Amino acid sequence: SGSDLHDRFVNDLKLEVDLVQTPTRLMSAKELMNDETVAVKILNPVGFRLASQSQCAAATVVKQGALMDNDVKRGLKPMTEEHVWWLVNPGSRSAKSLRNMKEQSADAKQGSDTNGIRLSVIAAYVDPKKKVLMELPLTRCIEIWGHAPFGSTEEEFEGMMDAIERVNGGHSSDDDEGARNPTETTSEQGNIQNSGLYRASNATKTVEFCEDLNAYVTVPAVPPRYIRWLRQRRAVTKEIRNMMRIGRHKNVVHLFEVLELVQDSKSTMFLVLEIVRGGELFDLISSNTATANIANENVEHLSESERIEYAMLKYFRELSAGIAYCHANCIAHRDLKPENLLVHNQANGECILKIADFGLSATFALSDSINADGGGFNSPTKGPQSPSPVTGLSPLFEKRLTLQSFGKTALSLLTCGGVDQISECFAPYPHKVPKSADALNRMTSIVGSPHYVAPEIISQSDEDKRSVSSASRETRGYDGTKADVWSAGVILYAMLFRSLPFGEDLLRCPRYQSFKKWYKEARRLGGRRTGAKAALRPIDKESEQADLGPQWFFPSQTSPESRDIIVAMLNPDPVERLNIQQVMTHPWISLRFVESSP
Repeated sequence: SGSDLHDRFVNDLKLEVDLVQTPTRLMSAKELMNDETVAVKILNPVGFRLASQSQCAAATVVKQGALMDNDVKRGLKPMTEEHVWWLVNPGSRSAKSLRNMKEQSADAKQGSDTNGIRLSVIAAYVDPKKKVLMELPLTRCIEIWGHAPFGSTEEEFEGMMDAIERVNGGHSSDDDEGARNPTETTSEQGNIQNSGLYRASNATKTVEFCEDLNAYVTVPAVPPRYIRWLRQRRAVTKEIRNMMRIGRHKNVVHLFEVLELVQDSKSTMFLVLEIVRGGELFDLISSNTATANIANENVEHLSESERIEYAMLKYFRELSAGIAYCHANCIAHRDLKPENLLVHNQANGECILKIADFGLSATFALSDSINADGGGFNSPTKGPQSPSPVTGLSPLFEKRLTLQSFGKTALSLLTCGGVDQISECFAPYPHKVPKSADALNRMTSIVGSPHYVAPEIISQSDEDKRSVSSASRETRGYDGTKADVWSAGVILYAMLFRSLPFGEDLLRCPRYQSFKKWYKEARRLGGRRTGAKAALRPIDKESEQADLGPQWFFPSQTSPESRDIIVAMLNPDPVERLNIQQVMTHPWISLRFVESSP
């Protein structure tokens, strides 16, 4: 059962969850899963490579750390930066060169007290049990420096990491008075400023003289190996952050809880997810059970093709609702395909579609308005057509996530039990935001799956090769929400016709090139293909047949409305392509096949 599974995880991982009783706290996983069976997704471990004891013994000490007192040894007090010993890696070529130079000229010191030499160094401590120097394991690094705020934006996270790396490189951190001395400091920001990473990002460079090397050596503020681990963990937890941001919706696989097992040389994330029984949409499309979701309805008067279209319409309504909810919460999936769409068999015999796998998803800024044709990067808005949020995890519920709205239970797991860091997780990092933040709506990563990826994403690689000016680089990018609509259009084509509209290499596919040419001509002639708004008008089946796609494009006959919505969603021009709210208002979505249809 879900309850037993959670107990086993807690026992195996030895995680102590601090359940703080607040009026709006998040329930623990045990409470959430009393009556639900769950699935567990194990993410790839994030490694933290350690130097051996013999390497530390052979290393040259640059800076000695303080010995631990009894409270630190017993775990009553945390380790701090003062307990860290800094050693020069014995395998460093630069260190060997410095030793040779010392032998040749003992009086010639290398570097200066203001400009130290950068060497490969190891952060170590005196093990209280073995009484020997050992490299700081991952658990000790987290104890000393903590995590970067879990809910920080990419710009805030990179700003913090860059500031620390500047200090590690022997440079002073930014003289940004707003970052060093904020005029208004909230309690959450105060906790961040008391964290080791924040102190390191605002530290001054440290230079120590090493007699063994006869050189001044720059001492890092944070071990470079730990910085690399933080960056890798940030990339791995992207899926988690985005699923937390979405919250709960019946057409999106729900994330109940996140468990993190932190060991000396690696950390592993366990995602406790809603279990989906029924398989992938891909299996349903290729089988003879595609009409299972309408088995209890009166469809005897419908032909076989009409029954399939009606069944697929119900699934597509659910897919559109799930996508719309993601977009309303500022998340673009970017890898929609039948394999990532699961069909859940409910206890009453009905089937429901759920979107899964947010590993390639991305966030974007929420817009206040939308242009008439739904174009531009700001198309998703909070409006009457946007689904209402189901939980407080949704940014539409509160503009800013707080500890009270999220609860300490889940976040204590995400911070490895560090209760003192929990309030940092969704507090803004008080650091200067890069100027490039103005382009947050544009996405540039080349992601997605062949057959389903939008043409504007693939064209990014060609643009990278051609773009040479800074102006062209600033205007490049694509709208992830429109890319999701393209993928959904390909999926709908596969649902109705059990084949794919274009080949794997889209930009070189003859069918796509012919379709693109047809679209350009149809747009020139006017009618339904002139823009997204025109595609939402009721179809004149006598005069607008030519606007429903080229004759060779559809392998079998379906309703004019289904062909029209596919052609509108597969518009090669993303600006004129439907957005997801417009898809949900298309005539096909409200088409009635039976009287009991919603």
